[in-house]
Amino acid sequence: MKSSGMRLVRGVSIAGLVAAVIVGVASAGARRATVAPANTTPPSISGGTASGSTVTANPGTWTGTAPITYSYQWQICGQNGSACHDISGATNQTYQIQQGDQGNTLRVVVTAKNADGSNSATSNASGGIGAGGPTSSAAPTISGSLTEGSTVTAQNGTWSGAQPIAFTYQWEICDQNGNACHPISGATSQSYQLQKDDTGNTLRVQVTAKNTDGSTSATSAPSAKIGTAPVSNGCPSLATAVPFNQVTIPSVQKTDSSGNAVLQFNRLRGFPAAQHQQLMVLFVRASKPGENLLAGISTRRLISLRVDLRHNV
Repeated sequence: MKSSGMRLVRGVSIAGLVAAVIVGVASAGARRATVAPANTTPPSISGGTASGSTVTANPGTWTGTAPITYSYQWQICGQNGSACHDISGATNQTYQIQQGDQGNTLRVVVTAKNADGSNSATSNASGGIGAGGPTSSAAPTISGSLTEGSTVTAQNGTWSGAQPIAFTYQWEICDQNGNACHPISGATSQSYQLQKDDTGNTLRVQVTAKNTDGSTSATSAPSAKIGTAPVSNGCPSLATAVPFNQVTIPSVQKTDSSGNAVLQFNRLRGFPAAQHQQLMVLFVRASKPGENLLAGISTRRLISLRVDLRHNV
């Protein structure tokens, strides 16, 4: 009898334990059903609200079982934050404000989702969307001679917007048709001196206008094709042999329209300068027209000429 009683007690204890486990599981299941995301701090929008600016959605604060993922839908609203509708395709965390958004406001709808469900919350309306950076009504232009060594200048074009407006520049070299352009390294001044390697190509200049509302860029039409440096005409030129007394020193001659000058030399007793002379060195100087021959602007060269003593004995 005692033995049977003990078996009965054990049976009751096991049954109670099983019931407790079942109740505990049911209770846990009931608690888990309430952990879908819940918003405690609404989303917000950061960034300047001017045309061309980029704004960013802060998802706000949410509770719920991790992990929680967020998705976004930007809305355009009236100037008072009402009459909102979704902006097609604007589903990233960031949004670049378009020119057509001016005069309106923005909201962003954030949807939080986890394994237990999803919920959405909407931000307050942004500030009114302004006009943004300066607006170009006439493109920049390029002035100056388009020949190697010349300096060209960027004209800003016509801009409107809040004053003051500041300008920066980037010169670009393009092919002869004005295509395949790329920035010229370091060419960021308003003026640019054309280089030898630029010949046969064209130029563009990108002007960026900036004020307190933002910045906007505009690019000039391509320039005409860049030509080679012009040939100097009428430059007084003279030459003499080194060492001296090999040939006479001809009178000064001026270059012609092709940049050439003809100088005639006569042999002196100092030629040849050596028994087996093979070269004659000439010192040549060409001066800028109208400059002082001694102190004015000039260029100098040493030129070597081959000598054949068999025909100069």
